[in-house]
Amino acid sequence: MTAVVRFHFDNTVPIVVGDLLISSSRSANELPRLPTLDLRTHRIKGVATSYPEGVRQKLSIIGSNLAIGWAGKYDEAQSALEHLYHIDRNGDMSFEYLDNHLSSLGDNAPGFVGFLFDGNGYHQFGYRYERLDTSEVGQIGFLGTGSAHLQRVVGQVCCPSALEPFSPSALELMPSSDPSQVTATHKAVAAALAVSGVLLTEELSRGTDDLRSYGAGYEIIYAEQSGFRKLDDVTFALWTADIRQLKQVAVSKGPLHVCKYSYINDLLVIRSLATDPGQKPGSYRHSTDYVGPVYRSYTQDEVDTALASPLPSFNSKWLCNYFVVGGLQRPLVLSLVNCRSSTSPKYLQFDDFGGGTQIAVHQGFMQSVADHIHARYKLESAS
Repeated sequence: MTAVVRFHFDNTVPIVVGDLLISSSRSANELPRLPTLDLRTHRIKGVATSYPEGVRQKLSIIGSNLAIGWAGKYDEAQSALEHLYHIDRNGDMSFEYLDNHLSSLGDNAPGFVGFLFDGNGYHQFGYRYERLDTSEVGQIGFLGTGSAHLQRVVGQVCCPSALEPFSPSALELMPSSDPSQVTATHKAVAAALAVSGVLLTEELSRGTDDLRSYGAGYEIIYAEQSGFRKLDDVTFALWTADIRQLKQVAVSKGPLHVCKYSYINDLLVIRSLATDPGQKPGSYRHSTDYVGPVYRSYTQDEVDTALASPLPSFNSKWLCNYFVVGGLQRPLVLSLVNCRSSTSPKYLQFDDFGGGTQIAVHQGFMQSVADHIHARYKLESAS
């Protein structure tokens, strides 16, 4: 399934979120390993018309002023984006040209959503897509088979006035010790991370039995003064928690899955840790994946340079902890997003050594998480 969304957070910061999974009609016996799930270890139930094929970037930044996501046939999307890439390099990109090009591809062409900055502001666009108009973030554009699901998740995070009192997701931004450092961009990125976090935790906690996974994690594009950027240097950690008898909150001793996202130029590097069933707690399987852009081919020199580069540390500027909480009337995904500074607490600290990676947890972090979950439980119980 594909999940791509474009929205204008608080009507100030353009955001695009997109998954990485490519599907095809290959048989289930040929399923590949993905960064977020080793599909070969899961038993597939039922019959499906498409299966995971691999990973590709579905979000692109062309030049510095065009942010675009796609869904549909990969070869056709690649051709359209390569064309835009060369047009931009020649200095001929304009909103009129973009509109004419993407409109001319036909009704059965891939869908596209995104933003173009032309010096007078951000122009949002959508072709062969679904839209939702909101008071909080204006028009939201969706692409892919996951559009209906995305509408629910984005609504939970970005449109609280439209929610029931107790939605199945909750976001807490845990910034540095100085609240004045929290900008509109921080809040927008945190909201995007919450959207991707809910999708990721649902995928990892559900497994792939019904093949509804979007797959392989998510990229995020946001706007800043110098242009569009992909969110770099971010670590996702998935935990489980449960409210037991006597209202006690039990949290897993460590994250069950960790993914680090970083870039070498426009090459996405995904480094993953996953718990190994049957092994002692804290024992993880390691993997590293490299995902190139759609709009151009990588040279062999670029590939060799990437493979020779040191692996990125799991200690990131952005740390996103997602807790799948059981024991409530409805399942809850609690998203705790921390933008680290030199003075902020290190909630998780990762240390690589010859045999693997050690994870140290800040003394007060688990208690803070338990307090968040318990407060949520009391609110729901009182309703």
